[in-house]
Amino acid sequence: MVSSLMCFNPDTQVGNYQQALLDATRALELAPRWTKAWLRLASAYEGLGDFIRAEAVLTAARKQCDATSASLLDAAVEQLDAAKREMRQVCVFRAAGRTPGVVGFRVASGVP
Repeated sequence: MVSSLMCFNPDTQVGNYQQALLDATRALELAPRWTKAWLRLASAYEGLGDFIRAEAVLTAARKQCDATSASLLDAAVEQLDAAKREMRQVCVFRAAGRTPGVVGFRVASGVP
């Protein structure tokens, strides 16, 4: 998941994605070039299942953040793509009347 690339965020840890969204938006108002805030915003959208907005946030982050963040943002895009693939697989399984072999839709990461 995108949030695995940043430090602990208790809101995403407990699934409070709306609060994480508000916190990240406020952080970006205060520091628009802060990569971690962009990643937290993308993670909140991912947690809400809004992959299109999460991807748009990562695209915007590339324009706002310095070049040293490029590899971090690339990794976030790869993880978001993996989450979208997992979501598609779950939908295919459910459409076929089968239970997918995953718990939830998000990519496991170890760090929220």
